[in-house]
Amino acid sequence: GFKTRKEFVSEYCKKQKQLKVANAKLMKLYQALNAEYRITGLCHRIIAVPNLFNSGSLVFISPKYTQQIIDDKIICLAESETLDDSKRLYQYLNWTIRVNKINKFVNCFSTKEKENNIQFLLINSELHDRDNNVLYMFCIANDIKSEKAQKWQFVKLVAFAEIRELVSDCALEQIISQ
Repeated sequence: GFKTRKEFVSEYCKKQKQLKVANAKLMKLYQALNAEYRITGLCHRIIAVPNLFNSGSLVFISPKYTQQIIDDKIICLAESETLDDSKRLYQYLNWTIRVNKINKFVNCFSTKEKENNIQFLLINSELHDRDNNVLYMFCIANDIKSEKAQKWQFVKLVAFAEIRELVSDCALEQIISQ
């Protein structure tokens, strides 16, 4: 993944012969994706989400994201020694999602914007970052829609401070403590 828009655009443009045309096309794509998926306002918790706790796998986890977590050394050293490859981390995250789903500790939130309403899940991963902060799985609605596809996709691990900036729910600290 790319950390900034500039990094994303420059990498794409290096591969193109017509730099200005490629840059303009890519900027349009970036702006469209940004408008579709960027959470810009405060959010609130959704209490009743249809089919959230039904049987079946809830969240798609891409192997490239689990590898990126390991490569970027996001999780604390003690946990990273146990979860030392992307397959093991995937199994751990998938298991954690299932346990949280059974216990109904999966929390769904929504933006308050009517025209660009984005829903997302927060699930306690029970992992910690290098500063020993608890990390939560941040998941958005899956952009692949089919009968067999999971309804949600894992995006990244986030600490409480990052969540606090997005979510206005007054019960957030109680939700997070589960």
